[in-house]
Formats: sequence, structure tokens, C-alpha cells
Amino acid sequence: MKIVLTITISLLALRQGMVSTSAAAFEPGEILLNNYFGNNVQRYSAAGILEQTYTGAGSSWQGASLTPDGNLVTTYVSGVNTFDPSGIQLNTWGFSGSGPADLSVFANGTIAVGDQGANVVRIFSPLGVPLLTVFLPGFGHPLGSTIDAENSLYVAGGNSNLNNLAKVSQDGIFLGTIHLAFTPGDLVVSPTDGTLWISGITDGFIHHVTTDGTPIGSFST
Repeated sequence: MKIVLTITISLLALRQGMVSTSAAAFEPGEILLNNYFGNNVQRYSAAGILEQTYTGAGSSWQGASLTPDGNLVTTYVSGVNTFDPSGIQLNTWGFSGSGPADLSVFANGTIAVGDQGANVVRIFSPLGVPLLTVFLPGFGHPLGSTIDAENSLYVAGGNSNLNNLAKVSQDGIFLGTIHLAFTPGDLVVSPTDGTLWISGITDGFIHHVTTDGTPIGSFST
């Protein structure tokens, strides 16, 4: 059996509403690197200087995203942690599913978490109250996720037999499946043109595609 792990990298503060006013606020261009085996999230400057390490409850951390009020959220093996920019843990809550993957935060503050065991997306309130379960037909093993400027969620399917993305609205409506020519691991929306940059977990490439999956280019890593 082959187990594939992804490390989530998030470009911070792409929208002005995601920037806190505190002295330790996340700044545009900073990077959050999730350390799955180290059970922490590392904060780097755009120049690659380690500025801070966030540690807290749980093990096997995955994913990193920002809330509208400028805090950090990340999943662990059975829950979700929230930190303020200075590193103080504000909250932790259990995950009502079979295995959280990456997470992304909608503009209204609700948190979308991929459930690796059930092939669904679970949407929670900012404090962890379960709100919705979104079923993803024809989809397998959610890994990375990201949200575009229209507030739609894209989820990477790490099942190499399917090679697809799922698209979900903020109110929990499944908007369809986007088929790819590779197996996606993690992804981010370009702040300049809304296209997608996606890591290929079996081919060693970063792929650049439109939001309907049309290839634009790629490069080897």
C-alpha cells in the first residue's frame, strides 16, 4: 500500500478582509508551511526567513488557512486548531468525520474541511458546530483545497484512478467535477487571474490550469 502525504503551503492575505489589525498580523506575501510530522505550522517571510512556529493540540497536522478576522486554522488527525497571529491557541474542536484533510475558510467565516475517509466536505461554524455535509459523487480521497474570488471551494481528489477536482459553493451545493490529466495534491488560486496552480502528487510537476481544467502549462519540481 502506498501512502501519499501532502504538505500544504498557503499564500497569505490575498484579500484585504483577511488581514488582522494586530501587531503580529499576517502580511501579504508571507507563507504558511504545514509540518505534518512535526505537528506544527511554520510561518515564513516572502524571503524564506522562519518568523514563527505554531504548536498546539493533536498530531499529524494538515492544511493551513486564514479566517476573515485574521486568525490561523489548521486540521490535525481528529480536529481543528485556531491560533491568533502571535501564536496563542484560541480554540480546538473535534472533527465529526473519519479523517480531516485540508481546510479552507469562506468569506462568511465558515470552515470547509475535506473528509478523507468519507469522500465528503464538511462545513462548520467558526467555533466548530457542524452545519453541512456535502457529498462529492464520482470523487475520491479529498486532499488540498482552496477558495476563489467568487467564494467557490475547489477540492483536490487524491485518488489516482479518478484525477479530479470537486467544486462546492459556500452554501454547500455541489457544483460539479473537473477532470484532470494528473492526480492533484494541493492547489491555490492565482490572485492575478483566478487560474489554478496544482501540485501533481504522482508526477512531480506543478500544473497551471484554468478553472475548468484546461492545461495552461507546468513545470517540474
